[in-house]
Amino acid sequence: MTITPIGYYFFASVAFGVLLMIGVSRRWSKNGKPGGIVANLFFGLVLVIISNLFFMLSFVGTKAVYEMVTFPKYEATIISFDSEWEDVTRTDDDGFSYTETILMHTPTLRFTDDTGRVITQSGNIRSGAEPVIGDKVTVAYRDGRGLQVISLASIGLYVGLAVMLMILGYILANVVLFALGRKSKRLDAFGSFLLVYIVIGGAMLFMLAGMVYGVYSYFQPGSDMPLAIMLVCAFFSLTLALAFVGVFLIPKKAK
Repeated sequence: MTITPIGYYFFASVAFGVLLMIGVSRRWSKNGKPGGIVANLFFGLVLVIISNLFFMLSFVGTKAVYEMVTFPKYEATIISFDSEWEDVTRTDDDGFSYTETILMHTPTLRFTDDTGRVITQSGNIRSGAEPVIGDKVTVAYRDGRGLQVISLASIGLYVGLAVMLMILGYILANVVLFALGRKSKRLDAFGSFLLVYIVIGGAMLFMLAGMVYGVYSYFQPGSDMPLAIMLVCAFFSLTLALAFVGVFLIPKKAK
């Protein structure tokens, strides 16, 4: 049986999580607060999962971004799409989870490569928005590999992945320092920066972009958006923009 590179990453991430748990258990014992068997096993499982997520997502994400940047780019045409119902778990304003069934669409793309061959493949991104047959999209493709659609959705996906990796890496770094009995002011400062500017600031910008897009959609030909909805989007766009300036930009100028 041949182990692929991603298989080595998997086993390395599991081993790293186990080593972290051993280090944390020893640190607990030195601090006079040894954990029980159940606590050690539970915390060890959590560390293995976090370690596995960090290393596997790093491998897959880095590979995907490298291919998107370095592979030749082509203009592809949507010729058809496949649709299937998918159960999605969501959380309401009260914190309760519920399952919603959404119709997801996967476009089929066709383009001509540098050698003149006509390539037809399914896109690598699914969405709830129905693709428009005949629309043009940019793809990255190299012979023998799956194509990658280059769009705002794919870029947003990789940005979200980068934020998740920073959070997971921050958690693992803190666990490593705890196991070694050390502290880092730089890591604490990074944690504050990550929470305030990346998580909170990023969430505000994401919501602002959604509200602005709502206003933009109202003025597009054929839009059936009610005027009241557009006004609500405009109000929250202005509110979020002023809040972002007040929280993140004005304090820097004051310093």
